[in-house]
Parts: sequence; structure tokens; C-alpha cells
Amino acid sequence: IPWMMLSNYKFLAWHVKGLAVLTNRASIGSYRAPLAVNAAFAIESQLDAVASRLDLDPLALRLQNVAVEGDLLPSLRPQTRVGAREVLTALAEHPAWTDPFPPRRGDDGLLHGRGMGLGSWGSGTWPAAATAKLEADGKIWIVLGTTDLSGSYTSLAQIAAEALGVSARQIV
Repeated sequence: IPWMMLSNYKFLAWHVKGLAVLTNRASIGSYRAPLAVNAAFAIESQLDAVASRLDLDPLALRLQNVAVEGDLLPSLRPQTRVGAREVLTALAEHPAWTDPFPPRRGDDGLLHGRGMGLGSWGSGTWPAAATAKLEADGKIWIVLGTTDLSGSYTSLAQIAAEALGVSARQIV
């Protein structure tokens, strides 16, 4: 869904055109979002090019245009709170970004430098529910209707542990 890939920034106008090609080869990417990484790379590369052409700091340009809660996305749905501004602000103040680091050619012949990009995937933005069940042995079972994708069970266990004030080791 193209609008999901455009959810990091405020766009006054946008046009997305893509083409999928069947190659009859094994897939090397995600089966649920096969073009998301490519689209994010394209958007972030364009932001870097715009920043360079306007002689702006690429991080400052992103901060100026990052979508925040309530901004209308290309889907015409309001942006939920995702914390992108907070992440960019923290990076802007971190030595990883503030300390000078001029690009240099390494012993391997490659150009070494630094850069940044913002990625996201718009899921889990609708209301949800879970049930917590306390067992006699102190374990807490969290019952929810999701599939474990990229460690989401671990993340949800940590959230439950923090909300309940217990160790994540008690959460099942």
C-alpha cells in the first residue's frame, strides 16, 4: 500500500508508480511488504538529494517535514503518535550526528561516511485488546490475537511487564 510508505513525512502532493516483475526466482525479501524497503530507500534518497541541493542539513530537513500526530497522510487518515519527531530530535543532539565525520576512502577502497534514514510500517494503529491471566506460580499469561512478527511477542511481553510492574521473565 503506497500510502504506508509515505507516512513518515508531510507531503502536499505525491505520485507513486511502481512495477512488479515476475522473475521465477526465489524471493530475497519480505513476503508481506515486498517493496517497502525499496520505497523507503527511494524516499530517503530523495530527501538527501533535496537537502544537498538546498544546502540544508538532511536531518534538519526531515525534522521540518516529519509527520506528527494528527497530520493527514496520503491515505487521508490522520497520523497516529509514532514518535518519529522524538527519534529525529534525539539523533540531532547525539554525538553520532553532531561530531564531525568527513567521508573518507578506507583501505578497502570504499567510501566511508555516515547518513541516516527514517523507516516505519503503519500497522497496529487501530484499537486492540489483550487479556492477562495470573497463574498460581506467578507467571502472567498475555492472550492476544496477533502473530509473532520480528519479535513482537518479546516487545509485547516487555510492555506488559512494564505496565504490570513485574519482570519480563514472568510474562508468557
